[in-house]
Amino acid sequence: MLMHIDQQPARFSDATATNALRFTWLNFQSGGARTSGKLDYDFTRLHRLAAPLVEPQLSPAASMPVAIFALCEAKGWAADANHGLLAASDVLSATLGRPYAAKMLPFDRGPIGPALFYDPTLVAPVAWHGGGYPDFDDKAGVIRFRTVHTDQHLVVIVRHWNPRSPQIRLEEARLLGSYGDGFPDPVFVMGDLNATATGSHWPRRDWTKAPYIARDAKAIRMPDGAWVDATDAIHHLIGEWEWDEFGKQGRRTDGCGFWAMPEVAYATGTPAGEAFMATVNRDIDAGGGQIIDHCLVTRPQLYVPGTYRVHVPTEQHDGRWDSDHRLVEATFSLASSPVAWPHVDAGLATRYRLHAVAATGNQPPDRPRT
Repeated sequence: MLMHIDQQPARFSDATATNALRFTWLNFQSGGARTSGKLDYDFTRLHRLAAPLVEPQLSPAASMPVAIFALCEAKGWAADANHGLLAASDVLSATLGRPYAAKMLPFDRGPIGPALFYDPTLVAPVAWHGGGYPDFDDKAGVIRFRTVHTDQHLVVIVRHWNPRSPQIRLEEARLLGSYGDGFPDPVFVMGDLNATATGSHWPRRDWTKAPYIARDAKAIRMPDGAWVDATDAIHHLIGEWEWDEFGKQGRRTDGCGFWAMPEVAYATGTPAGEAFMATVNRDIDAGGGQIIDHCLVTRPQLYVPGTYRVHVPTEQHDGRWDSDHRLVEATFSLASSPVAWPHVDAGLATRYRLHAVAATGNQPPDRPRT
């Protein structure tokens, strides 16, 4: 049933005078479904999860409207004429004080695919590859937006990668490679990718404490019998982490031209403990939570420093978290001439391949839009 939240719309400063767009991504456990097989949702959980976005003490960009909200696990929301999707849109609109439009995205693992919410006063879709036509595997669910007030283009791709197979996730990552180096517009790959990366500060999971089924799904077994994180899928997009001879420092090499937001945030001043906060809640995954909910970007210089935030809930309700995953946000400025970044130091910029971006603006060669 539709939940009516008794809350006044949030008040914001006039964001339309700037080029900034605020992005949010969340894996909402089972889409808030109370039971399987029934169209019965507890959207008070969605309200509580989204509410920190408009609280100045909890969000660094609380005065900025959320332009794009990507949500995974919209279980059954398309049934009964999009009953769940539209109800969720009403809740987010009431909670965040904006008139969100919503649409389900293509998915091939059952009625639990991603949903995308966007503020039509800030961004407007100009190309939306949905289920049906065209059905090229690398374009399903790819949305090209233009900013309403400046007419700049950006591409949003929401993905929920396979939770059971590192090999399938690598193939899913390969479908996105062409959106990296040389693509003419900024690209944002958002969602629960069910995979992490190797590198300094990334939270590690103690696989000795995890059952075999979890190890088989998200780790690989080394020749000596030890289990390590399955990182090939993420590394295909952002690059491998090459450790130094002492195994303490390293740098990104290769990759398709994407950057991971924790590294961009850390390199631009966010403390390591905040930038590399796990996106899975406590006591969900045996052996510890990791960063598996991502926003991978092709133009890291568009990031507004200090706005990346993993929202860690402070309490449970009815004996559980409102979702097994945490809400994450970041803000980006689509200004045509981004200002120089305040890097922590040259070493971090080099390790994360950001020094060249800051120097050149990372403007790709002209290429036809698709």
